Order: sequence, then structure tokens, then C-alpha cells
Amino acid sequence: LLEAKQKLEADTQTQMAAEKQRSEALAAKAGNLKELIASLEAQADKSRKAADAAKAAEPKTPDGDNTSAPAELASLPVPESNQLAAAVPFSALQGQIALPVTGRIKRRFGADDGNGAVMLGDMVATQSGAIVTAPADGNVLYA
Repeated sequence: LLEAKQKLEADTQTQMAAEKQRSEALAAKAGNLKELIASLEAQADKSRKAADAAKAAEPKTPDGDNTSAPAELASLPVPESNQLAAAVPFSALQGQIALPVTGRIKRRFGADDGNGAVMLGDMVATQSGAIVTAPADGNVLYA
């Protein structure tokens, strides 16, 4: 146990020394803060591009092996979660849809909104932080 702790401490000291040298090299290389930031961004961009190139060089199939073929991937079925149309038409669900959140209905669709306009949906009073879910399949028109 003592040997493991000493080895861990030595490794930590080595890493700290390497980081100190790296920071000193960056400080010497960068004359001011803007140059330092530009240097760090260039270094991060370079490593990101290298990681992307490495990822692109190793195509993987859904089961994880590296024998990928584009034709095989194209022949796989489309998951239901990727479908664009709703499973059941919304008009068929009339009267069956639950509220998207637990709470008390304050105003209904078509009622006066209190500002001289008409409500375009239901207003529900809920607890703070209540979870709101989608009660049916559909498309978001605006949010």
C-alpha cells in the first residue's frame, strides 16, 4: 500500500512538472494574452481535427466491429423514433389526450386571455419545476 501511494505521488509530481514546463513554454511563446488565447485555440483546433480524422478513419457498424459497409447501413430499418408522421392522426385522439402537466386548468382554449385576445391553448397552473411532457405525437410549430 505504501509503495502504491509513493508511486502515485511520484507520478503526480512528474505530471505537475510537465504541466509547469508546458505553461512556461506557452508564457514564453505568447507575448500577450491575445497571443496566448490564439495559441491555445489553434492547439485545441489541431487536436480536434486529429481526433476527427482518427474517427473518420475507423468506420464502425452498429454492432461495434470495424467491417462497415455503406450498403449494409443503408439496408437497416429506420427506427420508429425517426418517423416524421405521427403514429395515429391527432383528430382520432380527440377526447383521449391527457394534460401535458399535472395542475389546475386556469383558462381553456378559445376563452378570453384577459388581454382582449383569445386563448390558443389551455393554461395550467402547476407547481414550480413541474415536468411537462408531450401528450401525443406531433410537430413543434414554434417554441
